Amino acid sequence: MRSYQRVLKKTGIDQMTMLYAKTQHGVTIQTLKDLIRLEPDTVELWDDVKWNKVVSWIGNYEPKDMIDITLRNGEIISCTGDHRIPINDQNVPIPASRLKVGDILMYSILPDERWKANHLKTLC
Repeated sequence: MRSYQRVLKKTGIDQMTMLYAKTQHGVTIQTLKDLIRLEPDTVELWDDVKWNKVVSWIGNYEPKDMIDITLRNGEIISCTGDHRIPINDQNVPIPASRLKVGDILMYSILPDERWKANHLKTLC
């Protein structure tokens, strides 16, 4: 089994981030940590419009500027400060380090009806 570090360099997201993924086992919610154990070409990730094939996993061995974003429901998102986060009143995603209390994160329409119930998150 391959070993990967805490953060993916390209996206700057924590290994415990839950992602909507399509694998050989079907559509599921899995942690990044679990997904990177699979071969990249067997994984697709949902981007709010379509499924995207993973090309490769890139480990960041010395992540800098890690921040925790606490949502109103208590969920915590860990990412790098330069990770781009879409919010409702902006046309383009902003760096996570620029989020303010009260910002409303854009939600994603999920491909599976079972997961749609809790998709709108607000920063506390």
